[in-house]
Amino acid sequence: MNDVTAGQPDADQVFATLYETHLPRVRRTIAAGLRDGHQHLVEDLVQETYLAYWLYAQSNEVRSPGAVLSRIAGRQLVDHYRRRPSTEQPRDFTDAVQAYRLPAAPAAEDVAVVRLTARQMLADQVPAQRAVQAERVFAVAVAA
Repeated sequence: MNDVTAGQPDADQVFATLYETHLPRVRRTIAAGLRDGHQHLVEDLVQETYLAYWLYAQSNEVRSPGAVLSRIAGRQLVDHYRRRPSTEQPRDFTDAVQAYRLPAAPAAEDVAVVRLTARQMLADQVPAQRAVQAERVFAVAVAA
């Protein structure tokens, strides 16, 4: 004879009702975290979610089964991706970095000496020569 009290549903009935009630939500949560075309994986993770819930509910009081199932489903997704081997291959970007490396800038002291020398040279010249000479000196300073 069964130990079920008259009028009270047994644990299997309660779990079946819980399963049917929350299945769409759990399935959506897991499917949203996976790429398309992995229906078999969605079903596997749904089963693992409900198994984890069953084990959790055996030793804990569950006040909000939907929230607990959603949390477990999210953790099942994280665990799934942790278990997967990485397909990313390390790359060597040394050549690319070298190709775009800028030439070293001249030292600030060198630039200051060139400017000071240019100012002194320009101070001694007439205005027409000053403009031409200034262009030449600053072009040399920038190229150096």
